[in-house]
Amino acid sequence: MAGFGLNMAAFEWSSVALHVVRSGSFWRPPLLLAQAASLAAAFALLHQFGARTLARDSVVAARVSSSIGGLLAALWIFWAVGPSLNLTLDFEDWSRSTLVLAGYGLGLPAVALSAYGLRLHARSLVAPLALPGIWSVLRGAGLSVVAFAPIGCLLLPRARFWPSNRLNAEIFELRTGLPVPLLRGVVGLALLLAMVRAIEAFRREVARRMDMLEEEKLRMAEREQLGRELHDGTLQAIYAAGLLLRAVEPGLDTGGAARKHLSQSIGLLDQSVSDIRRYIGHLRPPDETRELESALRDLASAQLLHALVDFEVVTDLPDAPNPLGPRATHHVLSIANEALSNVARHSAARHATVTLRVDDGWLLLEVRDDGSGIERDGDSGNGLGNMHERARILGGTLELLAAERGGTLVRLRVPWSDRGSS
Repeated sequence: MAGFGLNMAAFEWSSVALHVVRSGSFWRPPLLLAQAASLAAAFALLHQFGARTLARDSVVAARVSSSIGGLLAALWIFWAVGPSLNLTLDFEDWSRSTLVLAGYGLGLPAVALSAYGLRLHARSLVAPLALPGIWSVLRGAGLSVVAFAPIGCLLLPRARFWPSNRLNAEIFELRTGLPVPLLRGVVGLALLLAMVRAIEAFRREVARRMDMLEEEKLRMAEREQLGRELHDGTLQAIYAAGLLLRAVEPGLDTGGAARKHLSQSIGLLDQSVSDIRRYIGHLRPPDETRELESALRDLASAQLLHALVDFEVVTDLPDAPNPLGPRATHHVLSIANEALSNVARHSAARHATVTLRVDDGWLLLEVRDDGSGIERDGDSGNGLGNMHERARILGGTLELLAAERGGTLVRLRVPWSDRGSS
């Protein structure tokens, strides 16, 4: 979209320059050529923008649309440097024809695809996130693109063929008194403002929701840590005290008051042990019973994350059931969730690959992105520390590396064995 705007600006400024440069001047043919090339490039880039908006829903549709755009551009270039030049010796007439063909053959399909892509993008990604403000702004951007179609693609210089000889900028300005470049500028400004507002609103909403996710993860980590401390410290101390009292109990008189009080104390300790175990069960997250592969794909395809980064999941796991157990599976998924959230929030990446495979008795989880790379002081909160702690609990290792082609690589390596008691 930025390239489209820059090339449209170049087209308008070359049009202004052509009004100044007289016919027959040495500079006029290069300006006419630059004008035609900038308009065609603007429409070609707009077509690619529309194709990219389809990529979130259908990669095949995006590739087909992009290929069609490339084919249309190739046909326009072939016509401009071939048959069109052979049909006329007048460079001015050639310029008008190529501009009109660029509007008809490149501009109209690009506008239609972009408007449809923006609407589809908003419905499939923004609407499920319940963001009405962004939805309305994107709808306004789509309407601005539609409004650009007649002004930017049809109101061009007069050519000798239909419908340009009936509908063109000269006739429109003569009948309405409105300059077409001004109208194009107004519509372009409206489109620019709508896109900027949508990006700003989306970033604010994403930041707010990511903060909420971060706070929830911190709360879960604190609750899980509290549960471990109760289990490894308090619960074991109470259980040991009960064992000591049971060891003393046989030496007391069977019917004595001391024996009775001791039995009551042991009963209270047993009840406390049961209560603490129940509390630990509430503090810890529920056991993960889903298959590891499907659960990981669900994480990577979450609406909020997928709206920011295009995640690709590649898995190569044995056909046998997952031997990790529910608790270890939960830790692996928590590490993956933290890594994916960091990619979406901090890396400024456009694409990330999540790889899950088994190699020589070890489970390897890798999250590789094409973002800005490692920031040593960029980890906010306790996210990275929690990831290392979970890896330690699993008996594995966690590495944060610089990817070979830029970006960051997070690699988790844990034993692929039965750890159901973890």
